Amino acid sequence: MTDEFLSQDELDALLKDIGTEDKKGDSLSQAIKEFFNSGTTALSIVIGKEVTLDIKDVKEGTIKDLAADVKEGVAVNLDFTEGVKGSCILILSSQLAVKIADLMMGGTGETEDLELNDIKLSAISEAFNQMIGASTTSFSEKAKEKINISTPKAELLNKESAFLKSEDPGLCFEMSIKIEDCGSFEAQLLSEKALAESLGKMFHPDKEEPPAQKQVESQEKVRVEPAKFQEFEKPQAGVVESLTHFDEKLELLLDVPLRVVVELGRAKMTLKQVLDLNIGSLLELDKLTGEPVDILVNGKLIAKGEVVVVDENFGVRITEIVTPRQRLYSLKEKDIT
Repeated sequence: MTDEFLSQDELDALLKDIGTEDKKGDSLSQAIKEFFNSGTTALSIVIGKEVTLDIKDVKEGTIKDLAADVKEGVAVNLDFTEGVKGSCILILSSQLAVKIADLMMGGTGETEDLELNDIKLSAISEAFNQMIGASTTSFSEKAKEKINISTPKAELLNKESAFLKSEDPGLCFEMSIKIEDCGSFEAQLLSEKALAESLGKMFHPDKEEPPAQKQVESQEKVRVEPAKFQEFEKPQAGVVESLTHFDEKLELLLDVPLRVVVELGRAKMTLKQVLDLNIGSLLELDKLTGEPVDILVNGKLIAKGEVVVVDENFGVRITEIVTPRQRLYSLKEKDIT
């Protein structure tokens, strides 16, 4: 044993059997799971229950043959229109679909009524608008390539549809979706094989970021000052531009709670820097002093503002904001052209 560092080739030889996924199906499952990962967080927010997703198995065959084994339920159609192109269908069991619909409409998710009407399907569509919008945004950032999907639409599964009768090569991802306090449910993602492989090529879990400059070592040179904020009275109620001509089904969802996040800034760190963090450590963010903070609703940027203090609580005074109609459509769709 010498004191010299091992070369990269030597490390690769030693680690080649540790934590690797040799099967192509495993690699594609990882990419699909990564795609939906951020979406489950958004879905958790809109239904008020924690949602987790796992992929149990991957089957390969023609789309028609794979569809023959799919149980009746609700189909959420996903058409990729930018970045990668192709179609897939997320198929929810009836039990899972009614749970999501009930939670979206203010229920507890304990309903046993498996009947699915237009209002429930509309609620499911809205839930997956949020989920898929968050998924495409997050995956696009990681892949460094814009992905866009047409507005998802939930409908009763029709096994006679042209897509499910296709002889094209396909993949079926067997999923388990767990909702807090409601149980685990089956779902399948039936995708064109070419689409799944394109997403797999865009997903690079081992891609390394450029090393960040060492900041911890120079912390004693950094001048730290407490932030000072202007005091404001509580804002009075004002009149905001109203939206008209709401779809009647959408009106049922207007009381759905949304998560509002004020983002002060972000930072990139190496694993070593994260492990070296301690009490008194400083994190330098990517925003300058006095620069407006971002206000996000369900992960979508809708406004910017400045941090203030309102009755001893932190608040944000909005300085820039999109119109109510733009806010609505930014939440409903991934991208509005």
